[in-house]
Amino acid sequence: MTVQTTFGQDLKAWRTDLGLTQTQAAHLLAIGQSWYSKLEKDTNPPGHKVIERFSALRHSSSQQHSMYTSACTALLEELRVEAGRRPKRTEEALRIAVSLIRFVNAE
Repeated sequence: MTVQTTFGQDLKAWRTDLGLTQTQAAHLLAIGQSWYSKLEKDTNPPGHKVIERFSALRHSSSQQHSMYTSACTALLEELRVEAGRRPKRTEEALRIAVSLIRFVNAE
């Protein structure tokens, strides 16, 4: 059984996965926040240009997310190995890693 979603549901899922506000997402799509809100609610149909921009942004963000996830996983593995060698520096290294991950997720 295939579950079908609406454009608005896909749009909202994309936005919330990235941690964006409606205003930020609207800016990325080059539309106003009010129109964006109506698109998420499926009260207005999206135009061809909005669909193209959304497809490009969703593709780009999924590639970046995959790249960042791989980089963070590699970093955490390095930290685990380093913690075995220098236990006193583990806490500092973990703080740096958490800061890096937060920074990457904020972009």
